[in-house]
Amino acid sequence: MQTETVQTHAVPWVYLSYQTPMDSAEIGRIMGEAFQKLGQFVGENQIEVAGPPLSVYRDYTDNGMTVDVGFPVAAAALGKATGEIKAGQTPSGKAIKVVHKGSYDRLRDTYGELEEHFKAEGIPMSPVCWEVYLSDPDATPEQDLVTEIFMQVD
Repeated sequence: MQTETVQTHAVPWVYLSYQTPMDSAEIGRIMGEAFQKLGQFVGENQIEVAGPPLSVYRDYTDNGMTVDVGFPVAAAALGKATGEIKAGQTPSGKAIKVVHKGSYDRLRDTYGELEEHFKAEGIPMSPVCWEVYLSDPDATPEQDLVTEIFMQVD
Protein backbone atom coordinates (compact mmCIF):
# COMPACT_ATOMS: atom_id res chain seq x y z
CA MET A 1 0.00 0.00 0.00
CA GLN A 2 1.37 3.37 -1.06
CA THR A 3 0.69 6.19 1.43
CA GLU A 4 1.14 9.91 0.93
CA THR A 5 1.03 12.71 3.49
CA VAL A 6 -1.02 15.58 2.08
CA GLN A 7 -2.38 18.93 3.18
CA THR A 8 -6.10 19.06 2.40
CA HIS A 9 -8.23 22.16 2.11
CA ALA A 10 -11.86 22.58 3.07
CA VAL A 11 -14.27 22.92 0.16
CA PRO A 12 -17.96 23.82 0.31
CA TRP A 13 -20.33 20.90 -0.02
CA VAL A 14 -23.95 19.84 0.34
CA TYR A 15 -24.58 16.56 2.10
CA LEU A 16 -26.89 14.23 3.93
CA SER A 17 -25.96 12.86 7.35
CA TYR A 18 -26.79 9.34 8.58
CA GLN A 19 -26.24 7.26 11.70
CA THR A 20 -25.31 3.73 10.64
CA PRO A 21 -23.81 0.53 11.93
CA MET A 22 -20.45 -0.40 10.44
CA ASP A 23 -22.09 -2.80 8.01
CA SER A 24 -20.98 -2.67 4.37
CA ALA A 25 -24.42 -3.55 3.01
CA GLU A 26 -26.12 -0.85 5.08
CA ILE A 27 -23.49 1.73 4.13
CA GLY A 28 -23.99 0.84 0.45
CA ARG A 29 -27.75 1.26 0.82
CA ILE A 30 -27.26 4.65 2.49
CA MET A 31 -24.90 5.78 -0.26
CA GLY A 32 -27.40 4.88 -2.97
CA GLU A 33 -30.22 6.66 -1.18
CA ALA A 34 -28.11 9.73 -0.44
CA PHE A 35 -26.72 10.17 -3.93
CA GLN A 36 -30.20 9.77 -5.42
CA LYS A 37 -31.63 12.47 -3.11
CA LEU A 38 -28.64 14.75 -3.63
CA GLY A 39 -28.75 14.31 -7.41
CA GLN A 40 -32.38 15.34 -7.40
CA PHE A 41 -31.62 18.31 -5.12
CA VAL A 42 -28.75 19.67 -7.23
CA GLY A 43 -30.79 19.18 -10.41
CA GLU A 44 -33.88 20.95 -9.09
CA ASN A 45 -31.78 23.82 -7.73
CA GLN A 46 -29.54 24.10 -10.82
CA ILE A 47 -26.42 23.58 -8.70
CA GLU A 48 -23.25 22.62 -10.50
CA VAL A 49 -21.29 19.89 -8.76
CA ALA A 50 -17.69 21.06 -8.31
CA GLY A 51 -15.91 17.72 -7.98
CA PRO A 52 -16.30 14.01 -7.34
CA PRO A 53 -18.72 12.76 -4.67
CA LEU A 54 -17.40 11.96 -1.23
CA SER A 55 -18.32 10.64 2.17
CA VAL A 56 -16.99 11.59 5.60
CA TYR A 57 -16.95 9.09 8.46
CA ARG A 58 -16.91 10.39 12.04
CA ASP A 59 -18.28 10.06 15.57
CA TYR A 60 -17.57 6.36 16.00
CA THR A 61 -19.33 4.48 18.80
CA ASP A 62 -19.79 0.83 19.71
CA ASN A 63 -23.07 0.92 17.78
CA GLY A 64 -21.80 2.55 14.58
CA MET A 65 -20.84 5.94 13.24
CA THR A 66 -22.00 9.05 11.47
CA VAL A 67 -21.51 9.13 7.71
CA ASP A 68 -21.98 12.32 5.72
CA VAL A 69 -22.49 11.80 1.98
CA GLY A 70 -22.36 14.62 -0.52
CA PHE A 71 -21.03 16.69 -3.40
CA PRO A 72 -18.63 19.62 -3.47
CA VAL A 73 -20.31 22.78 -4.78
CA ALA A 74 -19.59 26.48 -5.22
CA ALA A 75 -19.87 28.46 -1.97
CA ALA A 76 -22.77 30.45 -3.45
CA ALA A 77 -24.85 27.24 -3.61
CA LEU A 78 -24.64 26.56 0.13
CA GLY A 79 -27.58 28.86 0.84
CA LYS A 80 -29.86 26.58 -1.19
CA ALA A 81 -29.55 23.74 1.32
CA THR A 82 -32.83 23.05 3.04
CA GLY A 83 -34.54 20.34 5.05
CA GLU A 84 -32.41 17.25 5.41
CA ILE A 85 -29.87 18.59 2.90
CA LYS A 86 -27.09 20.25 4.89
CA ALA A 87 -24.39 22.70 3.82
CA GLY A 88 -20.88 22.94 5.16
CA GLN A 89 -17.23 22.35 4.40
CA THR A 90 -15.27 19.16 3.95
CA PRO A 91 -12.55 18.25 6.46
CA SER A 92 -9.19 19.93 6.04
CA GLY A 93 -5.67 19.70 7.37
CA LYS A 94 -2.90 17.16 7.31
CA ALA A 95 -3.96 13.68 6.22
CA ILE A 96 -2.56 10.36 5.11
CA LYS A 97 -3.91 9.48 1.67
CA VAL A 98 -4.13 6.07 0.04
CA VAL A 99 -5.72 5.01 -3.22
CA HIS A 100 -8.02 1.99 -3.18
CA LYS A 101 -8.54 0.23 -6.51
CA GLY A 102 -11.34 -2.24 -6.98
CA SER A 103 -14.60 -3.18 -5.34
CA TYR A 104 -16.10 -1.11 -2.54
CA ASP A 105 -16.57 -4.45 -0.76
CA ARG A 106 -12.79 -4.52 -0.26
CA LEU A 107 -12.48 -1.03 1.25
CA ARG A 108 -12.26 -2.56 4.73
CA ASP A 109 -9.09 -4.39 3.66
CA THR A 110 -7.51 -1.09 2.67
CA TYR A 111 -8.59 0.50 5.95
CA GLY A 112 -6.99 -2.44 7.79
CA GLU A 113 -3.72 -1.82 5.98
CA LEU A 114 -4.00 1.89 6.73
CA GLU A 115 -4.54 1.16 10.42
CA GLU A 116 -1.44 -1.06 10.44
CA HIS A 117 0.53 1.78 8.81
CA PHE A 118 -0.61 4.19 11.52
CA LYS A 119 0.42 1.71 14.24
CA ALA A 120 3.81 1.02 12.65
CA GLU A 121 4.53 4.75 12.34
CA GLY A 122 3.25 5.53 15.84
CA ILE A 123 0.57 7.87 14.48
CA PRO A 124 -2.64 8.06 16.54
CA MET A 125 -5.78 7.10 14.61
CA SER A 126 -8.00 10.04 13.85
CA PRO A 127 -11.74 10.11 14.49
CA VAL A 128 -12.28 11.55 10.98
CA CYS A 129 -11.67 9.94 7.60
CA TRP A 130 -13.18 10.44 4.18
CA GLU A 131 -13.45 8.83 0.78
CA VAL A 132 -13.49 10.52 -2.61
CA TYR A 133 -15.07 8.42 -5.36
CA LEU A 134 -13.16 9.06 -8.58
CA SER A 135 -15.06 6.46 -10.63
CA ASP A 136 -18.73 6.24 -11.49
CA PRO A 137 -19.85 2.79 -10.30
CA ASP A 138 -22.62 2.79 -12.92
CA ALA A 139 -20.10 3.23 -15.76
CA THR A 140 -16.94 1.56 -14.41
CA PRO A 141 -16.29 -2.17 -13.99
CA GLU A 142 -16.06 -3.03 -10.29
CA GLN A 143 -12.39 -4.07 -10.51
CA ASP A 144 -11.50 -0.66 -12.03
CA LEU A 145 -13.16 1.58 -9.41
CA VAL A 146 -10.80 4.16 -7.86
CA THR A 147 -11.40 5.61 -4.39
CA GLU A 148 -9.12 8.00 -2.53
CA ILE A 149 -9.10 7.46 1.24
CA PHE A 150 -7.95 10.22 3.58
CA MET A 151 -7.27 9.72 7.29
CA GLN A 152 -6.86 12.99 9.15
CA VAL A 153 -3.68 13.36 11.21
CA ASP A 154 -3.91 15.42 14.39
